[in-house]
Parts: sequence; C-alpha cells; structure tokens
Amino acid sequence: MTSPSVSRNSGVAVRWPLRQDCLVSIGFSISSLTFSDGTRVATPTHGITVIVGPNNSGKTASLRDLINCLVSDHGKGEAVVVRDVTFDLSGTSDELHGWLQTHAHKERGMYEEVYRRMGSQGRWQLLKANWENGSTGYLGPELTNFLTLYADVDSRAGIVSTQVSSGFMDEVPSSPIAFLYQDGDLEERFSRICESAFGMPITLQRLSSSSSLRVGTPDAEVPPVNRPTKAYADAENALPTLASQGHGIRSFMGLALTMLVQSYFVITVDEPEAFLHPPQRRALGRLLSELATSNGSQLFIATHDTDFLWGLLDGPADVTVVRLTRDGGINHAKQISAEQAKVLWTDPLLRYSRIFDGLFYGRVIVAESDADCRFFAAVVDHLVDDQGAPQPDVLFVPAGGKDRIHVAVSALRSVGVDVAAAVDFDMLRDERGFRRLVEASGGDWAGFAQLRTRFAGSISAKRVAKPISGLRKKLDEILPGDEADLDRETSKAVTALFSFKDGWEEAKDTGLESVPHGDAYRSCEQLLTKLTEIGVFVSPHGELESFVKSVGGHGPKWVNAVLSERLHKGSATAHNFVRQLIGR
Repeated sequence: MTSPSVSRNSGVAVRWPLRQDCLVSIGFSISSLTFSDGTRVATPTHGITVIVGPNNSGKTASLRDLINCLVSDHGKGEAVVVRDVTFDLSGTSDELHGWLQTHAHKERGMYEEVYRRMGSQGRWQLLKANWENGSTGYLGPELTNFLTLYADVDSRAGIVSTQVSSGFMDEVPSSPIAFLYQDGDLEERFSRICESAFGMPITLQRLSSSSSLRVGTPDAEVPPVNRPTKAYADAENALPTLASQGHGIRSFMGLALTMLVQSYFVITVDEPEAFLHPPQRRALGRLLSELATSNGSQLFIATHDTDFLWGLLDGPADVTVVRLTRDGGINHAKQISAEQAKVLWTDPLLRYSRIFDGLFYGRVIVAESDADCRFFAAVVDHLVDDQGAPQPDVLFVPAGGKDRIHVAVSALRSVGVDVAAAVDFDMLRDERGFRRLVEASGGDWAGFAQLRTRFAGSISAKRVAKPISGLRKKLDEILPGDEADLDRETSKAVTALFSFKDGWEEAKDTGLESVPHGDAYRSCEQLLTKLTEIGVFVSPHGELESFVKSVGGHGPKWVNAVLSERLHKGSATAHNFVRQLIGR
C-alpha cells in the first residue's frame, strides 16, 4: 500500500494517492545543468528546480537548451545558456518496451511497431537504440519527447481545447482528455482542481460523437450508462466549453490535466503564472508540487512570479532555486539548495515581505521601514519622469526595523542578488548591529571598526543644549489643533522633545554635521565612503526626515505629508542620495 501525499490547496485537505503507474522499472532523471559561466548546478532527482532572474537573463532559453542538450550533440553545440546536461537512465530495453505498452498508444507500422504519445511518434527500434546508447550523453528527439514534456503557455492552453472521439475503452488513450473518458475518478479529481482554483467544476461531455470539456454541472439528472437521455445530452451541450474560457484557466487546467493523467519523468514549464491572478498563481504552485510528488516527476520551471514561487515552497516537493544574471554573452548562475530554501522560507520576515520579489530584479535596496521605501521610490519616479534619468531595474524592500536589515541583505546576497542597504546615520551608533550589517554585506569588520572608533566616542560625549524658544516652536509643530485628541505618535514626539539629547540624538537630525571637526570628521567621511563600496549607504544628513525639514512628524505621517505636497521633488539632498542607491 502506497502512502498518500496531502494537498493544502484549499481549506479542506485533499489526499492525492501515489500514482500506481509511477511504480515502473525504468528511470530517467537529470542530475545536473552546466551554465555558460561554467557553474554546475545539481538538481533534485525527485523535486523541482526553479529558474528565476531579471528580464533577459536567460530563463526561457535555459529550458529550451535543456531539451536540446538531451536531443543531440548538435543541440548541445547550439545551446546558449545551459551548455551541458547530465542524466541518469535505469532499466533494460525490455523494461522500456513494457513501459511503452502502458504509457503510449501502440500502432502497427508496415515493418515494425510504432508508438505515439501526446502528439509525438517513435519507431520502436529507434527508441530502443537511443535508450541503449544513452551513455553517449543524448537521447535523440523521439525518446526525448516520450520521456520529457515541454509545456509553454500556448501548448498548455491547447491541451484542454481539443475534442476526442468517444467510445474507445480498450486501448491506451492517445490524449489527456481520453484518459478522463476512461476513468470517472480522474474526471472527478480534475473537476475538483478547477473548482478549488477557479470556483467552477468541470464536466466531460460524454453524450456526443466527440468528448470535450465543459464548465459547470449539467442541469439534468445523470442517466445510467445504458439509458442515455436527450435531456442530459442537451444539458451537457448547453454548458460553455473550457476551450472558450480565458487563456489563464486553460493554461492552468491544461498543465494540471497532463500531470494528473500522464507520467513524464521530466517536465519543463515556462511561465506557468501567465494570465493568472495572484491566488491562482499560488494555487498552481502548490498543485504542481503535489502532482510532481505523487507522479515522481522532476520539474524544471522558469518563472517571473513570487506568488507562484510561494505556492511551490508551500508544497511537499523539494525546491531548489537557480537565479540567473546576464553579463554580455555569459549567463551567471547562483543556486539556493532545497535545504537553504526551506530555512529562508520559514523566516517570517522573508516569507511575509517582498524580499523574495528581489529575485526578479536587477538590484534590491533594503531600507528600515515601508515609509523609507515609499519615499525613495517616489524620488526615483521624480528622477525618471521629471529629470530624464533611465528607469532603474530596482526594488525597495522594508526590513521591518534596522536590526533586521542584515538578515534581508544576507539572504539576498546568498542567491546572487545585487543588494544594497539604505540606513539612517544613527545606524553607526549601535556597534553590534552595525557590525552585523557590515559582515552581512561582505565587509571585513576590522577596517570598519577602526574608523568608527575614531569618531563614535566624541559623538557620545557631546551634550546638546535645547533653547526654550526652540522647544516652543517645535512643540507647536508637533501638537495638532485644539480639537484633536492626543495620539500615541504625538505623545512619543513630545516626550522625545523634552528629553536631554546626547550627540547621537543630534546626529539623527544633522548627520555628519554633528561630528566634531578634525580627525573625527575625516574618519567619519572615510567610513561612509568605505561603506558604499560594500553596498551600505548611510544618509549623511541624519534620518529620513532630514531630507525635508520643513515638514514635522515622523515615519508614515511625515512621508504622507511630504508626498502629498510633492516636496520630495525639491529635495536636492534626497535626489543625490537616491542617485547613489540606484547608480551603484
């Protein structure tokens, strides 16, 4: 008895039994991919390899190269992104012959057996020869098509748009829909998948000369198989066809149907998220993980979408992520192992933030809060729209506090993302937190520590006077009108105003200006320059609010006021700082 896997595709767990036809005596799996930069990536035999990266980094091309490398030496010679593929075969040619009997449609040619599977055709003698010569490093086009499936957007949508002749119950089906005609349980499972993802069941039209997939449930009593009724036939025919639905649902259900009814050893899928909304993208990711586990299939997927990646990571299959970047004609690959992916995915900060979106951008800027990110993004829009700067391929990500910035930076660096940190000047105050950020960014702490020591003490030793006149003015700026109630944020601001300041409190407002002149000032300047070399950008003007000092308040309240009055457009200091961030 085989163990079932468990689906979390909806609120109610759906149990997917391990496919009995997957317990075959032959085996085929890809063990590694070698990319054009020479990086060799080991791929999980019974798992999913996800290929991500910015636009034009080679994601789709890598899937085509993978298949071409399996077909012939000539295919390897023409490959651009993936230059070599290693694979493992197990089983004899006699066992291959037995597998074909149950997984392909057998036809009798004039001189020898011919097999057909999902539109691919192969002569037995040629399939046998390619299997026995697999040690040469390629399989030939016929055997490759029998063992692997290349599923792009159009081919997936076309799978559920076809019609099949009814009544053939005595042979191996030649199309995925024909499998449903022979197995009512499969049809029910397929319908549940569609209803879970799209809220619509599926009906296979049976009382017709050709069977097609219909959306909905016939409004008539289901007759016995030997007592068909015209009423039920009319009710079936009245339902809209799945072929008439949108590209997204057809692509989703076409891929689901293929994996549900046919066992391919290797499946490559390009942009599975295409034409789908976020909930369906995540549902498809979970479903593919579950079906790959129950089928024993090995998946290679190129995607642009974080929601789909989330779905995969929520599923039972091992997932390794390969991030591609392109430098001229060379594609660089960086891998997150399945074990690393699990660790990253279980961190609440990484899971419930936009940090994983960074896998699809050329550069990621990690800031302390969402307010910082909103302000910097607005400045970028101004530089692009009003000053003619080129549109940067950059994403601003909040870390959820300055003490978490190093976690995000470390995670993104581990997968080859060009990542920088944008921090307030007072990040330099906490030596422990500052050191973690330096080391997470790849810096050698000793050199940075020496420079910090030369000025940090002099700032800490300062005591800042607060003139009464200045306090009154600040208090008027903080307090709302007489009819308003005192809220928590205003109370904190008033408390901070009347507390004694040391030099670091002043540094939050003025940044580098708070550092005593002389050696301390020079050391601080040197430290800020040295930090930019490892991608840590410290605002020399203090905290975020120092970019527009004419507006009071702090955090979201300050950002809302600045953006609503478009004051970020006139802040030259903000423009220069953001240019550093996006131009690194």
